[in-house]
Amino acid sequence: MGGGAQLVNLARVRDVVFIDTVVAHRTSGGSSVLFNRKALHVKSNMEVQVYILDKLIDSASIGISPFATSALEVESMLKVVDGINVRRGGPSLMDFPDVSPECAFVDCKKSWRHNECLLVTLGGAICRLCSGLVDTLRIHADCRAARAK
Repeated sequence: MGGGAQLVNLARVRDVVFIDTVVAHRTSGGSSVLFNRKALHVKSNMEVQVYILDKLIDSASIGISPFATSALEVESMLKVVDGINVRRGGPSLMDFPDVSPECAFVDCKKSWRHNECLLVTLGGAICRLCSGLVDTLRIHADCRAARAK
C-alpha cells in the first residue's frame, strides 16, 4: 500500500496498522485534506480488520481471513488490500449540502454513498445504488426548498 505502517501501543497491547493515506486537494482556499483510503489492522491476537474509507468491511468479502497465522500471511493480506479498487461514490456533498436522506451517508471524501455501497469495485467505478443517489438527493433538496418557502 502507498501509505505506511504504524505500531499502536495502547495499554500494553500492540497492534500494527498499515494505512494507505491519500491527499485530496481542495481548490477553495488551497487547503488539502488527508483521508485513509484503505487500512489493514492486525491486532495483538492476530485478528485482522480491513477498513475502506475509514469504514470497517467484512474481510471475507475480499478473500481475507479474519485471523492471520504468520507474517507471511499478513504480507499476502497486504497485497490483497493494496489491489482493491475503491468505488468513486455518488455526488459531492457540495452539490447537496442541506439534505439528510436515511438511505445515504457522506464518506470521508465528502461524497454521498448509499448505505449499502460495498465501497470496493467488483466491476465499474461506481455502484448502481450510489449512481441512483443523484435523483434521491435532488428530490430531498426540492422538498426542503419547497418547505422553506
